[in-house]
Amino acid sequence: MQKGLGAVTLLLMTLAAPSRSQDNKLVNPPFAVDRMYRAVGQNDFRGESRNMAWDPVIGGMVVLPRSTAGRNPRTLFPGGKSPKGSVVGTYTSQPQKAEFEFHEILPSWNLLVDEETQGYRVYVRVAGRDREWSPWIYFGGGGILLKEPNPNRSRIVPGWGTVRVDYIMLEKAALYFQYRVELKSAGPKSATGQRRMALVRFFLSYSNTSGDRELWETSDHPKRASFAPETTTSLGIPYRCQGWVEDRKLASQICCPTSLAMILEKYGINKPTTEVAAEVLDKENSIYGNWPRTAQVAARYGFEAHVERFRRHEDVQRLIANGFPVMASIRITKGDLGTEPQRASGGHLILLQGFTKEGDYIVNDPDSPGPGGAERIFSRQDLQNVWIDKGGVGIVYQKSK
Repeated sequence: MQKGLGAVTLLLMTLAAPSRSQDNKLVNPPFAVDRMYRAVGQNDFRGESRNMAWDPVIGGMVVLPRSTAGRNPRTLFPGGKSPKGSVVGTYTSQPQKAEFEFHEILPSWNLLVDEETQGYRVYVRVAGRDREWSPWIYFGGGGILLKEPNPNRSRIVPGWGTVRVDYIMLEKAALYFQYRVELKSAGPKSATGQRRMALVRFFLSYSNTSGDRELWETSDHPKRASFAPETTTSLGIPYRCQGWVEDRKLASQICCPTSLAMILEKYGINKPTTEVAAEVLDKENSIYGNWPRTAQVAARYGFEAHVERFRRHEDVQRLIANGFPVMASIRITKGDLGTEPQRASGGHLILLQGFTKEGDYIVNDPDSPGPGGAERIFSRQDLQNVWIDKGGVGIVYQKSK
């Protein structure tokens, strides 16, 4: 294992590759408070369903295997009619009241969808104390629905803010939220044999960033149990370097799918990095680092994966100790790294897969291998500078049983 970031000069923005650096403006203001909403079981899916129902075998809301031509949601097809033989379904959650007012939201989802013959769209809307709802805010889609007209695709939400790829920083506080998932299949069966589309899990991370000290003191943030590493812990995730891809242009862009490919290989799913990259690619934004899309791709391989905000190292290392790797979205400004003060990058994703007994991190950096192409050590302070203080966005992975 090697100390520091090494060849971090190959990071995404220094190569002028498509990335999300100009979009990730998240930080870690004093007294920020976060919550994770999770819809993971039948009791969490009590909203309005159109041609969908709970399936206890799949463990999610499935689209019923029958044609719904002529009565599907108008947001899916202008005029309200679907092509002959297609199957569509929509789930709209009940309005949810947050535990406190919030200013930032990051949704993520786990769907069963074959994107060759099926597709999806995800929306969220918010409201303040007055319950005046925002328009439906589009957070992304995939598969065949990318080819369909989408009247709700605008990233600008009047009076509320602008979606920055996969999150929104609100212009005013909200207290309520609601989500909608639309699913469509081109026919009764998919090309790969998957017969039914399903919404299995939905997550939403929301944050109060107003600096409300009283809220912070009454929340669980200062009360969480500490976590002190007693021994060095590593999940033993095999290493891959994005630079091993022969296509040099592609290699400069795929830190995120390379990190996901490492996780998949750990669990016996050994796919070429280029194939994983093709699946992770966000075609709407032409980037490989879309957080919820990366979680969605992992879900297709049997993982529960979601996007979460982190403000404390103890919370991260407790997850790793329980066997959950965390993909961290980092930004580096000059002076952030004690060992390499001149390094700078607008956006990069690395895989946190262990920690030392001193509390530093064991990292698989897809752009910068350690000795022999292995893991390396990032100090806790360096991760504070380039990750926690730059929004603390992480994608958490758990292999489903």
